[in-house]
Amino acid sequence: MRTTVGFRLVLPVLALFFVGIGVAVAQQTGDSYIKHKESANEKQPPARRSYMGRTIAQTMHYLGAPWLTRESREREEDAKTMFAQFGIKPGMTVCDVGCGNGFYTLPMAEAVGEKGKVYAVDIQVQMLRLLRKRALKQKIDNIEYILGTYSNPKLPDNSCDIIILVDAYHEFSHPVHMLKHMRRALKPGGRMILVEFRMEDPNVPIKLLHKMSKQQIMKEVPANGFKLVRQFDKLPWQHMMYFERDDAFPWPQMLGPSRNGQYVGQPILDKLPAKPTVRWKRPIGEGFAGPIVVGDRLILFHRQNNKDIVDCISLSTNKPLWSTSYPTNYVDNFGQNRGPRATPTVAHGKVFTFGAQGILQCLDLKTGDRDWQVDTAKQFHTSKGFFGRACSPVVEGDHVLLNIGGQRNNAGIVAFHRKTGKVVWQATDHRAGYSSPTVGSIGKHRVGFVFTRRGLIAVNPASGKTYFDLKWRSGQDASVNAATPLVLGNHVYISSAYETGDALLAIDPNDPSKYSTVWSGNNAMSSQYVTPVHRDGYLYGFTGRHDFDRDTKLRCVELKSGKVMWTSRHIPGGPIILAGDQLIIVRQDGVVQMVKASPNGFTSLGEASVLASTTRAPIALADGLLLARDEKQLVCIDLAAKPDYDQAD
Repeated sequence: MRTTVGFRLVLPVLALFFVGIGVAVAQQTGDSYIKHKESANEKQPPARRSYMGRTIAQTMHYLGAPWLTRESREREEDAKTMFAQFGIKPGMTVCDVGCGNGFYTLPMAEAVGEKGKVYAVDIQVQMLRLLRKRALKQKIDNIEYILGTYSNPKLPDNSCDIIILVDAYHEFSHPVHMLKHMRRALKPGGRMILVEFRMEDPNVPIKLLHKMSKQQIMKEVPANGFKLVRQFDKLPWQHMMYFERDDAFPWPQMLGPSRNGQYVGQPILDKLPAKPTVRWKRPIGEGFAGPIVVGDRLILFHRQNNKDIVDCISLSTNKPLWSTSYPTNYVDNFGQNRGPRATPTVAHGKVFTFGAQGILQCLDLKTGDRDWQVDTAKQFHTSKGFFGRACSPVVEGDHVLLNIGGQRNNAGIVAFHRKTGKVVWQATDHRAGYSSPTVGSIGKHRVGFVFTRRGLIAVNPASGKTYFDLKWRSGQDASVNAATPLVLGNHVYISSAYETGDALLAIDPNDPSKYSTVWSGNNAMSSQYVTPVHRDGYLYGFTGRHDFDRDTKLRCVELKSGKVMWTSRHIPGGPIILAGDQLIIVRQDGVVQMVKASPNGFTSLGEASVLASTTRAPIALADGLLLARDEKQLVCIDLAAKPDYDQAD
């Protein structure tokens, strides 16, 4: 893939023709040391001619390989300085994409040492042979030779500390495909280093087609899930830019980054196929706690036998990373599921879980080591209610907020210090509901909203000061407030089932203790435990009882008025995520359904059966991967949009 100045100036543009011939002979030569030789015969998606306004250069032919090791290259590129800036250390796994005949690959192999590894990737088998010949001469044996394709470097997921592309990226005919695969190949904290000739400098003696500006690089690479973390600008001719996986939009808590059920990340499919791609499945224990994701780490809280277990799993490989547990004696009043109900929360590199019997704990995200643990049932004399404790922690600054429901000493809502577990403040004597707190900005104020068994509490998350207390609950004793409040600008939306209905409150941005009711009633949305989502002035959620007769209907409600825009046919309700203009629902019957988020009417965009038993746990969507669980298994479904290349682009 790599091409340098002289060769570009003298060879005719026949690269794709020759490369095709060179790759086609890979399986005929018995190159047993080359991985993925079958790549030579793989059918490729149509190649792009341009990407984001840039014309894509053609690939260099292997006949130009001697030019890659010319004597002047060290001076022209200041190769020693560039190599030093790679930051390669002994024991690392490093990848050279577009390795050619190994100008940088061989010193990489020496730098990582015997305990390290170098993946050498090229799309021409002849380049790999030339590299292998040079490596044998220097007695280097820690290189893995990979025959990639135009659209896939064939790297293992979660394998590389550093991926290096020297003058290669601008020749990718499938940039979106390649960046996606390289992103998955990076370990957490790993880096992709891009080196390209400077378009901004007219004195760099390279054809414009083989140059890239920083502006263009920043237009293309971050759009594919990377973030710029460093730049080195002291090379004679080239930019040197360092990127890491952009995990700014993971799914670190129930209902996502902003606790509102909205996904922001890689685009997803426009329609759901009848048989979506299942990346992996794994058997799990009891519980209704949903999965969460930060980077490549998936956290699952569940119960096996008499232990509440927190498992950390690699999202990309489904391999366990660590596991921590504690004994539990929780027994359900109705003889049903005994596992944890509350989805964990990750913040500041820590995992916070709250079990059905009332154990709150803080674990280290990297190791699983326990920092602290609090038995809230014992400390605050709380009732387990109908179905055990089920509050997903919310972390605000240094405080972990929970609706404990302790009726002694105003321990209805409690803030714990996230570093020590010590109580910072206590507020109200409300019994706990089955809703989880949320925190949002009202004007310049940060306000916590807690939907307790009695109603909605607005509280200062730093001090515990109560701004207001709105009574909101059903007249039925056997009822709960379970949906999480939605903070929408300076408004807060709440909803309950059991003939209670919903309401929209306007909060004074200058004084959160003052509010007014925009509308309320029992004719719009009655959400039992699934929190609705909001898009462009409209709410989408389930109205009706999930547990009683499953007479739930999907509904669209105008936010400003409470007007019902449409109501669907009967759908077994379940958790909802909003991704762009699509609703992703995992129904109670184990069916994933995609629906258009539009006030103009109900439009299904496909459905697929993926789980078997009762599905009630919150779902997660991270990097285009949908994570859903029932009472027996956890499944990872690939919903990422597949690039649709147009040759005329």
